[in-house]
Amino acid sequence: MSRFLLQSKIAIALLGLAMFLNGSQAGEIQSTLARGDRLEPFQVRDCTGPASGKILCYYCRYGLRPVAAVFVREWTDEIADLIVQIDRQAVIHRDRRLSTFVITIEADTQDVEQRLKTLAATRGITRTPLTIYRDSSRKLALTLGVSRGTKAAVITWRHGEVQSVHGFDQSCLTTAERDRVIADVQALTQ
Repeated sequence: MSRFLLQSKIAIALLGLAMFLNGSQAGEIQSTLARGDRLEPFQVRDCTGPASGKILCYYCRYGLRPVAAVFVREWTDEIADLIVQIDRQAVIHRDRRLSTFVITIEADTQDVEQRLKTLAATRGITRTPLTIYRDSSRKLALTLGVSRGTKAAVITWRHGEVQSVHGFDQSCLTTAERDRVIADVQALTQ
């Protein structure tokens, strides 16, 4: 066996071990955030929610409530389906004040706003504001843990403290990945 092939096999084995020890699942990427971390406030422009057209901080607005925020860099049907399921959780757990919102990481343009409004209308998203990220890219990566390689991320928090983070390096989510996210959203209401 060549030295290069042996080194490659060792590297692959170590990577697999590291992913296992870190609790990563296939398709998920590690975030700089961990359970118990506190998030920094960040600005978004609401396109479909109660503050439609305004720039605000939903992190600040939702305060101590249980919150699920979905950051999206690349839109697919699987991501839209996940958002619909998270929106359903917001409806089901309204009495427990579960709050949800989506942050698209794209240029703030009329086209993007119209696409978000169309998505909400066609998919029946009623309790989850669809927003456009309006803060610095540095804050996005360092404070919120959403790196350039992240296609989508779901961060849940309660009382301002991170409860779970799911970052995906691919926009095509598996059923198992989606189920893990929904289980963490549901756990916020316990």
